[in-house]
Amino acid sequence: MRTLTLFLTLVFFTFIFPSCSSHDPEPYDPRTQYTGTYNVSEFSRDMNVTTTFVIEVALSKADDTTIVISNFYNAGISAFAVVLGNKITMPTQAYSTLLISGYGSLNNRVLNLNYQIDHQNGSIEVLDAVCTKR
Repeated sequence: MRTLTLFLTLVFFTFIFPSCSSHDPEPYDPRTQYTGTYNVSEFSRDMNVTTTFVIEVALSKADDTTIVISNFYNAGISAFAVVLGNKITMPTQAYSTLLISGYGSLNNRVLNLNYQIDHQNGSIEVLDAVCTKR
């Protein structure tokens, strides 16, 4: 009888007290789909020239809506973009003598970017880039 009482007590407490581990799934961060290394084919509409190079995309530590694109424009600079699902917006940002702004979209492993570079000398370059995730 004592064994049965002990067994029933254990069963009772097993169901009464929930598990200490959380079964809630981790919240989804849409920025993670962008992270990684990309091969870039960048076309300058103004110069009619295609350049190839590599960029790295990482999560921004500044907030939970932005990503950082390293080696942007193959200039060794880091540009930031705001993520809205599979779309990104690059608000105007200044780097040395360059003003950068643009937008893009992610489809599977391909990030398409459209942006302009204002060289602040009267020259504004319009570019299209196809970035393929490695």
